[in-house]
Amino acid sequence: MLSATFLRRALLIVLLAVPPLASIPAAQSPPLKSGISPPLKGGISLVSLDFLAIGRDGQPVPDLKAEEVSLKLGGRARPLTAINLVDVVGSAQPSAVSPLPPPFGTNVQTRESRAFVLVVDDDSFRVGTERALREAADTFLDKLAPTDRIALVTMPYGGTRVSLTTEQEAVRASLATIVGQAPASETPDDMACRSRRTLDSLRGLFEGFIGSPLPVTVAFFSASMAGPNEQAIRSERSVATCALLPENFREVGAAAADAGARLYIIEPVGIRNQIAGLDHLAGVTGGVRLALGGVEDNAFTRVLRETSAFYRVAFEPEPSQRNGSVQRVELKVSRPDVTIRVRPALRIDRADGRGTSSPKELLGQTAIKRDLPLRVTGFASRQSGQQKVKVVAVAEPIDPATELASAALGLIDANGKLVAQAPFEAADLKPGQPVMAALLVPPGSYRLRAAAIDTGGKTGTSDYELAAELRQAGPLELSGLVLGLSRGGFVARMQFGREPVAIAYLELYGGTPGQQVSVVFDLARTLNGPPLVSMPGTLAVAGDHYSATAPIPIGTLSPGDYIVRATVGVAGGPSTRVERTLRKVID
Repeated sequence: MLSATFLRRALLIVLLAVPPLASIPAAQSPPLKSGISPPLKGGISLVSLDFLAIGRDGQPVPDLKAEEVSLKLGGRARPLTAINLVDVVGSAQPSAVSPLPPPFGTNVQTRESRAFVLVVDDDSFRVGTERALREAADTFLDKLAPTDRIALVTMPYGGTRVSLTTEQEAVRASLATIVGQAPASETPDDMACRSRRTLDSLRGLFEGFIGSPLPVTVAFFSASMAGPNEQAIRSERSVATCALLPENFREVGAAAADAGARLYIIEPVGIRNQIAGLDHLAGVTGGVRLALGGVEDNAFTRVLRETSAFYRVAFEPEPSQRNGSVQRVELKVSRPDVTIRVRPALRIDRADGRGTSSPKELLGQTAIKRDLPLRVTGFASRQSGQQKVKVVAVAEPIDPATELASAALGLIDANGKLVAQAPFEAADLKPGQPVMAALLVPPGSYRLRAAAIDTGGKTGTSDYELAAELRQAGPLELSGLVLGLSRGGFVARMQFGREPVAIAYLELYGGTPGQQVSVVFDLARTLNGPPLVSMPGTLAVAGDHYSATAPIPIGTLSPGDYIVRATVGVAGGPSTRVERTLRKVID
C-alpha cells in the first residue's frame, strides 16, 4: 500500500541510468582505423586503408599477399606495414550475440561489422517502380549478418527515415511506405534542379560519415540524373540555382573520399531515363553502377557478396603528408582478374591533432570516433509540470582514470535532427564522475549520442538507441528501470563486477495515498524465462513521486547478460512490466 505521507519530502536520490547499446561481438583481428592509429615504438603511428578485392566469380579474393599489393599516396610509393583480410560474415556468429537488449551503448568495437545506407532517390522514379525495390531489398535484409547495421534515407527531401540500426524490421516497415515521386513529365531544367538537390543531399550524407574509422557502403537507388552542364548561364538576373557543373559532382566525390564510402548506384530495371549524371557520379566517387535485377539474385545481394570480406592495409605516410589535407590514393594488385574497389583519396590527420571537431560539433556527425572509449546510456523519467519526457542521459570514459577536457550529450530524432543537447566544458567535468544531463523531448524514439575529448586530445563518440516514453500501469506512469549500487545513496552502474548485490530502482508517477500497488522485481536469463530470484519492491515517497527499490543478489552469477524485470500491479487492473539488462563482467 502506498503511504499516506505522499506529500512528505524524501531525500533526493541521484539517478544514473542503464539502457541498451548494440552489443558488438568479437572480431578475429583488432581493427585498425582510418586516420592516425595508436603510436608504435619510437612514436611512429600508422594509417590504415580498406579496400575490396573481387575475383571473376564476384566473390572476395581470400588470399592476397603483401607483395601483390602496391600503394601510392599523393603520387609517392608507400611500403605496406601490414595487410589483413577482414572476414565480416565469417566472424559474425549469431550465437555470440546476446539475445537480450544491450545494457548500454559503447564505441568499443570487438568485432568487425558492416554499415549500409540504403538511399532512395524517390523523385527520380514514378509510382509503381518501388515494388521491385521493396522485393529486392527484402532479400537484402534477410541476408544481413546479425551485426550488420543499416539505415534508410530518402532524397532529396525525405532525410533519414531510419538511423543505422541492427533492427532490420524497422527498415522494412519504413521502406514499405516509400513511393515514387517523379512527375509524369520533366523538362531538362527541372531535371537539372532535381539532380542538383540530390547531389547536395548526397554530399551532406557523405560528410556525416567523415572521420568514421570503418567504411560505410551506400546503395543509391536512382532512375535518372542529369549530367554536368558546362554552359550553365550565370547572370545577375538569373542566379542559376539549378546550374549543374562538374564541380557539383566533384564536391560529392571529395566528400565520399573523405568518408571512405563505397558507393553502389542501383538503377530500376526496364526504365530508360537520362543516366549521364549517374555515370558522372560513379566516376567521381569510384562507385559502381548496377541494374536492380530480380528478387533473389540482384544488385543488393551482389553488394552483400562483395562486402562480405575486405582487406585492411597499414602504412606510414611521409611526415610532409601529415598535414590534414587530402592525398590521392593509387592502389594496385598485380594478380590478374582481380577488381579493386578503393577510395580515390584519403585525408591524413595532422600529427598535432589540430582541426579536431568539438564535442558539440560531433553530435551532428554520423561517424563513430573510437580513440576515446566511452559508454553511454539513458532512461525516460518525468519532470514535474512538463508535457515532454525527461531523458536522463549519462556517459563515462571506460577507463575511470581518464580526464575529460570537454563533452556533450544530445538526442537525435528519427529524421536525423539534433533536438536536444547539453555541452560541458572542463570546469563542468570531474575525474571519476560520469557526465550527466536531463534532456526534455517529445515522446518518441531517439538516438542518444555522447561525444567527448580527453585532456590528451583523444576523441570519442558513442550512440545508444532509446524510447523516450513512460509506461502506463493503470492510473500510474512508470519511468525506465535503473540498476545500480547503494553507496550512501543510489548510484547507477552500467555493468557489474564482484558486487554481491545490485539495486533495482523504478519511479512511479500519479499515485494517490492508500492506493493498492504491488511491485515485484525478478532476475532471469532470458526476456520471458523463469526467474532465478524474485524480490518484492520497497515503496517510498521521493518528492512528487514514488520510488520502488529491491536488492538483486548477483554475487554468485557467472559473467554474462541477465534481464531484470519489474512487474507493477494496481488493484483492479492488469500488471505492467519494465525491463533492463544487467551485465556482469569479470573485473
